[in-house]
Amino acid sequence: VPDQVLPVYFLLKAQLTTSDLLFSVGGATTSALDFGACPINASRTIAVTISNPSALPQRFGFLPLPKELDVQPGDGLGTILPGETLQREVVFQPTAGTKCKLDLVCRTTLNRRYVLKAHGKGVEPTLQLSSTNVRMPATAEGDTSKADVVVRNTSPVVRSFQLELPQEASGCGRLKASPLVATL
Repeated sequence: VPDQVLPVYFLLKAQLTTSDLLFSVGGATTSALDFGACPINASRTIAVTISNPSALPQRFGFLPLPKELDVQPGDGLGTILPGETLQREVVFQPTAGTKCKLDLVCRTTLNRRYVLKAHGKGVEPTLQLSSTNVRMPATAEGDTSKADVVVRNTSPVVRSFQLELPQEASGCGRLKASPLVATL
């Protein structure tokens, strides 16, 4: 019947939920990451746990990342479901021998922004190698090949070093290094 007015009954139900994400390291809630001292040609990693106590899934991203920091897996991007807990590895790789104070910013699709203060110190190694990889040329059986690696002491203090060859290479007598121990 076209002109008949019928009431429409409906039930509106809502559930309030938080939009927070919780960040923790070693089970303790945190807003700061301390990487300590790290050589400039190495990296340090801290496992950060992200928890979503809300009733909504959230997409998140650690953007923009400072050049000294990386978040893996997923290049710092991901989705966390309601009640889910994820673990991400925050990697600190200093580019200079200085103290670093950085902001690691996590943004979500619910328009939230979380800042984790990261700090660490880049340390110049006192002994430096001319190369961290030794590439040997193709060599016929029974023949020998030679490659050079230079160890340099960059500090004013006398330093000693010892080379350890992999057991599988040195045990059969096929790989030799000299000197194995030296003082610079």
